[in-house]
Amino acid sequence: IDADFHGEIQVLIHNLITEMLHFQLGDHIAQLIFQQYEAPLLLETAILDETEYSPSGFGST
Repeated sequence: IDADFHGEIQVLIHNLITEMLHFQLGDHIAQLIFQQYEAPLLLETAILDETEYSPSGFGST
């Protein structure tokens, strides 16, 4: 959510069980947690240090 957003926040719910779920107006069905966003400082470099190479492009996992 952008810092200047002033619109309505919506919740998308997907039922993963076969039982029908019923909600009433005012039911608490979601939780919103605000977390501070910190943008990293990016620095461009002309030289890259050597690293271990994995032919798959990822680590051992």
